[in-house]
Amino acid sequence: TDVQVPEPGTWSVWVGGSSRGTTTVRVDGRAVGAVRTRLNNQGGTMRFGTVALRAGTHRVTFEYRDGGLRPGTRGQRSTPLPMGPLVLAPLGPVPKPSSVPASQARRLCGRYLDWIEAYPAGG
Repeated sequence: TDVQVPEPGTWSVWVGGSSRGTTTVRVDGRAVGAVRTRLNNQGGTMRFGTVALRAGTHRVTFEYRDGGLRPGTRGQRSTPLPMGPLVLAPLGPVPKPSSVPASQARRLCGRYLDWIEAYPAGG
């Protein structure tokens, strides 16, 4: 498939789904990474790696090879599991974790958050 990259930079490549065998992702013919025997629950994704790209159109291809003689890989020989969506996410600075006292928990409402942890008082 062709993808449009809006700006130059380093992009992380993710694909939803699972792979019984080995799935390799290439961008413009260059291997970004491969995933082997990764079975995800519904909605799970596989990270293939990162790639430096210029702004513009890029060709993304997938190569699938069945699992060979590994246990559990021959059930659907040469038939890849459904995959998608393809996600290219720009890499940027990693935000630092922040801490919010329980008394101010409402400050978190309506925000997009990656992770929330709650600890007991005094913990």
